[in-house]
Amino acid sequence: LHVSVMVVGYSTYICSLAVLPFYLCRPPYSMTTASVGAAYLPGALAAVLASPCGGKLADLAGRANPQQPLRRL
Repeated sequence: LHVSVMVVGYSTYICSLAVLPFYLCRPPYSMTTASVGAAYLPGALAAVLASPCGGKLADLAGRANPQQPLRRL
């Protein structure tokens, strides 16, 4: 069940990333392509900064449960 919820959530997120710029460039927002691109920068920066933290947490979980490799997911 949790895998299907994650698949739906991730798919929705990716689709919104692909479709959102088309809506932001039209009225009532009328954003420029540069401002739409700048709106994506905080999310990209957060992903870059959070990746090492997630890796460290996965390593710690793997060391804490060596017999159960799926527990670290």
